[in-house]
Formats: sequence, C-alpha cells, structure tokens
Amino acid sequence: MSYSKIVTPAQNPPTVRLLLLCGLLATAPAPEPVLATPGEGGPPLPDLQRVEPPVRKKIESRQSEVVARPESAEAWGRLGMALDIHDFEASAESAYARALALDPDHFPWAYYRALTLTEISDPRAADAFDRALELNPNFSPLLIRYGDFLLDAGDADGARLHYSRGLEADGDGLTYAFFGLARLALADGDLEAAAAHAEQATALDPSNRDAWGLLAELHRRRGQDRRAAEARQAYAAIRGPAVLADVFMAELMEEGVSSFWHHKRGQFFLASRLDERAEAEFRRAIELSPHAIFFESLARALLIQERSDEAEEAVRRALEVAPDLASSHLFLGRLLVRAGRPEEGLASLRRAAELRPDTAAAQEFGRQLVAAGERVEGMRWLERSLEVEEEPQVLLGVAFFYATTPDAELRDGEKSERMARRLLEITGERPEIFDVLGAAFAAQGRFDEAIQAAERAERLARGRGSPMVLQMRRRLELYRAGQPFIASR
Repeated sequence: MSYSKIVTPAQNPPTVRLLLLCGLLATAPAPEPVLATPGEGGPPLPDLQRVEPPVRKKIESRQSEVVARPESAEAWGRLGMALDIHDFEASAESAYARALALDPDHFPWAYYRALTLTEISDPRAADAFDRALELNPNFSPLLIRYGDFLLDAGDADGARLHYSRGLEADGDGLTYAFFGLARLALADGDLEAAAAHAEQATALDPSNRDAWGLLAELHRRRGQDRRAAEARQAYAAIRGPAVLADVFMAELMEEGVSSFWHHKRGQFFLASRLDERAEAEFRRAIELSPHAIFFESLARALLIQERSDEAEEAVRRALEVAPDLASSHLFLGRLLVRAGRPEEGLASLRRAAELRPDTAAAQEFGRQLVAAGERVEGMRWLERSLEVEEEPQVLLGVAFFYATTPDAELRDGEKSERMARRLLEITGERPEIFDVLGAAFAAQGRFDEAIQAAERAERLARGRGSPMVLQMRRRLELYRAGQPFIASR
C-alpha cells in the first residue's frame, strides 16, 4: 500500500517525496514476482527474499494461519492486510477477494479491496467501491476516497455526487468533502467556487495543511496576493500532511512492521506532541534500516525533548550516511547556532544553502550571516530565497537594508521602494511597510514623500499600539530635517 492511501491526494507528502528522491525507499518491494507456496490450500505469496525480516515474518505467519484455516475469512483478510500495508497490492487484492467470497458482507475487506484495486489501476475498482458503499453507505472516508478516485478518472459528475454525500455522512470527513469540491471546481476552471470551498475546509479544520496550500494557489491565480501570502504562512506553520481520520485505515497502518512504517508512525507521534513514542519508533526504524532520514527524524525528537547533545550525535550520523542531505545540514546548522557555536553553525548552513538554495536554507543562512555581521552576503542569500518565494518578513528586512545601509555603494532607495510597494500589494497596509517606504524615499532625497509615508506609518503604529512608534517618530524628525535614516554598522 502506498502512503497516498493514508493521506489526502492533493500532493505527494514532502517526507515521502524526500525519501523517494534520496532513494531511501529501496527496501519497499516494487514488482511482485509470485512464487507458489507448497501445501494444499495455501495462497501464493510474492517473493519475500528482499524484504526486511519483520515483514517477511509477519506475512509468513499470516500465510500459515490461512493454511491452517483455509475457510476462515478473517485469516484471509488479515493476510491481505499484512500484504497490503507492505506494498504487495496485487497479492493483497487476491487475499481480500477470497475473504469476501467467504464473508461477502464484511465491510473492511470490501473497503480495503477497493483501495487496493485503485492502487494497481485495476478497472474493477469502481465496482469494488460500489460494493463497499452498499455495505456502509454513510461512511464519509469511503465517500471521499471514491470521489477522489472518480475525479482522477475524469468522472466529474460522479465525484461531485460522492463529495456532496460526504457533506452529510458519518465521520470526520466534512473538511475533506469541501476540499474535494474545491479540487473539482478547480478542474472545472471555476476559481471562485474553488476558493469558497477551500475556505470552508480551512475554517472547519485550520490545521489542514493541504487545504491551506490549495487556497494559497487559488488566491494567487485570482490575483489576491495578500490573501495568498496569508494562506502560505498558514501552510508553512503546519507540521506534516493532512490525514483523513479513518478508523479502518488506522487499523491497517498498525499492521506495518517495516522501517518505513516505524518511521511514519514516529512522524505522526511527533506531530501529535507524543515525543517519547516518536523517539521509540524512530529508533526501531534505524535498527531495521539505518537510513539518514531516520537519524534526522530521531534528532528532531531528541531536540524537542531538549536533549541537544544526543540530537547533534543523531544528525551527524545522518550526515555520515548521506553527506549531501541538505535538510540534515540545515538542522545541524540551526542546532549549533542555538548552542552558541556560530562559526560551526554557519558552515553547516552554508552547505545546506549550497545544496538546496530554497527558501528555508537560504533564509536561515542569510539571517545568521546578517546576525554575524556579514550583512552583504547575508542579504544576497535572502534575496536568493525571495526568488523562490516572496516571504513578507524577509522582503521587508531586505527592503529596509537597501534603504538604510551605511554602505553608500550598496544603498539603493529605488530598489527598496519597489520592494516596499510589492509588500503593500501582498499584505496590505502595515505600519512597518510605510516605515520602510519612508526610508526608501529619503534615501533618494524625496523628503516630502518620505515625510508623508513616515507620518502614515506612525499613525498606523499608534492605532495598533505598536512599540515601534518612538523609532518611527525619530526617523520622521530626520526626514523633516532633510536627512535620510542610516543604520548603524
């Protein structure tokens, strides 16, 4: 079973995508060469020679139960679950089909079979979903997943029907029903309806990361930059992918005994603030397969528990396994800076930014360079991050730097003005933006405009009770005297 069966289908989860890119899912079987199992009544099994020992032991144990009780639907279904969770979908489907032949009205086997047929792109999946719905017509996760299947298959009307039914069904699927309707409206090109549905999804569940990501993109396409920025910030603040609450999928997840599933459960525990349970799962994953990403996850769990030395040791083990893993360099750099070892921290952050000059790495390296007094290089890295994403606080800091830097050769009021005006488009009127805009005008010698902007900044700040009022007033006095504001070195 692929992880996409557990999470919502909006996007490949970042952690899994990273694992795929790093080649860390090599232990998961790909094709399923079937080997006949000796013994009358025994089911055929895939080749288990390359799987981790706990996986092989579990599947063989379940196969033995079937051999012992060949007319037991429970035994066949449990074998299907063990195969399914470890990505042997074709064999799992055969086991589920046999379980259903023995007990046609047992909903879990029908549900798992429908999802497994979806995973292997079998045209029988639609009929399997229909049968599951006959057995449990008001189970919202089933309705949502069937809607997703139909949307991906190009059946918009069918998807709409099942998402709409999901709005009234049992369970916690309401958020995902609105999310599905948003995806459907987007596929139809109706951005207004898509945004309305996505907003309903985020209102119902503000922790749904995928809904915020979709809403940010919809606002961007509609030219609503400020709302897009707010949605992106909400998206970035949430840990982990959205997960549809589903008692049957939770039971299936517990079947996983591979390093991948120990790691995945650890991530769920970490997101749920169950740090000690997360640590135990990460350590078990490492015992089975010492991948770099598992060591990094362990380091995160240890750092949350304020065990910094152990966290450093764990992340360094990650880098021994994968020396070019940017996320581990970034983690180590932050840890070292926090521990009062800025030179070592900057070296790790530089390596992270060089490996992956994306927003997180470049921003962190740039900020730490500025804090260390290397303002010019720090700004260069911060600007580089803005090419990936216009993060408002970073844009504000860079704009202020170019307006107020004591280095006359670097000072660039026009550039700062462009950035400040862009911020107004993205976030709307904020006192700190008009403060920067005033400094940008003053840097260009346009003191009348600087005074107007600074007065507006002060009014807005005073109305919001901002502690920045005094600083803004001092800058306003400089502009009235025909002088720009120059930051100290």
